[in-house]
Amino acid sequence: MTDEILAAVALGVILVGSVRLDWGDGWAWPLPSIRVDGRTYPATISDGLGSPRPGGRRHDGVDVDYQRTSRADLVARYPPYTSSGTRGFFAPLGIPVLAARDGRVWSAGRTARGIMVVLDHGRPWSTLYQHLDSTTLARHARGLDVATGAPTLVRRGDVIGTMGADPMQGATAFRHLHFETHHKQTAVDPSSAMASWARPGPHEVA
Repeated sequence: MTDEILAAVALGVILVGSVRLDWGDGWAWPLPSIRVDGRTYPATISDGLGSPRPGGRRHDGVDVDYQRTSRADLVARYPPYTSSGTRGFFAPLGIPVLAARDGRVWSAGRTARGIMVVLDHGRPWSTLYQHLDSTTLARHARGLDVATGAPTLVRRGDVIGTMGADPMQGATAFRHLHFETHHKQTAVDPSSAMASWARPGPHEVA
């Protein structure tokens, strides 16, 4: 992991309490709704900010994937306890990860936990996308393409990669998008705001 990406990850402590934030306009979910066998599944949050982690750590983002309509829903196609699913959620291969808002690519590159992308949306907002399986972006650091030295701008809904899993969790790690929103370099909980964000899609799953 580069120093630039480490710096982008070290974005402060989690904001807690009932602080009201002005999110502004122009946000959308970072995963599209998907259509599987004629049924539409909206992206959903399966694990929230602040959830406990080993070693006394706390989850510093939200995990986004797709919820089963019942425990039996799509279990043959996306079996639980595999990279394709849990008992309550599932995640097909090749789901596009989308820019949640217009902005500039701050960093993009491979880490021990998969490909990570950070987007700068202009003060005070930035977003982080982790565990990507692939990315459409060249390597970036400090807001510039490492090879060309030029900035890369993205629009809301642009594909920045595909959803993957955390390599550190092994071969059967469940695919999901780890998504973080930062206000003034502090991780904040987007779950309430996301209820009103635009929903791209649906993306047809073969």
